[in-house]
Amino acid sequence: MLSKTVLDALRDDFNEEFEKLSQKDDYIQTSICELLSLVGNVSTFTEAQENNIMDAVQAVISSSSCLGFSIGLKEGTNILQSLLNPSLPELTLKAYGELIE
Repeated sequence: MLSKTVLDALRDDFNEEFEKLSQKDDYIQTSICELLSLVGNVSTFTEAQENNIMDAVQAVISSSSCLGFSIGLKEGTNILQSLLNPSLPELTLKAYGELIE
């Protein structure tokens, strides 16, 4: 059964894995560098300003990834429910137009 505790644990596991992989993802890292270059010369920022910018970037990435995770979880659940449906063989035949009724 899904509860807030289970969903939070799934999200935490996902975020942990995403954090590890995003550090190795060239596209994400390149995009962050491009964003920072658009913002301006980072060397003129205080450490606090630079941290605020990086926090905002990470928040956008994290929020987007969590939304994708939630959609994936929903789709996975729908697929699992379909696979567990006792009438799956008939539904499969019907989907292919091969069911004789």
